[in-house]
Amino acid sequence: MLPVGWSRGFTSPSTLSVALALTQAVLPKDHWLCDRELDLAWPVSGLPELVHLDNAPEFKSEALERGTEEYGIKLLYRPTGRPHFGGHCRTVLKP
Repeated sequence: MLPVGWSRGFTSPSTLSVALALTQAVLPKDHWLCDRELDLAWPVSGLPELVHLDNAPEFKSEALERGTEEYGIKLLYRPTGRPHFGGHCRTVLKP
């Protein structure tokens, strides 16, 4: 299974790193793969309907909430203090 998007950096997780990962998830990957001379398929792109999140501060920003609302993306936070609901990141793409 391939991730829909990711971001790598040398700073603590932030609203910016979340935005970068979501941007990569939404966009086609063809140019990104070609720039790195990778000959493989990564056929995942498009706006998600729903993003599952934990309760980390970078997922609770007003910017993330406004941006996802603008594009009709629902945010689903796992229950606080219930770690068995975590350990995954799931995105359902709109058809």
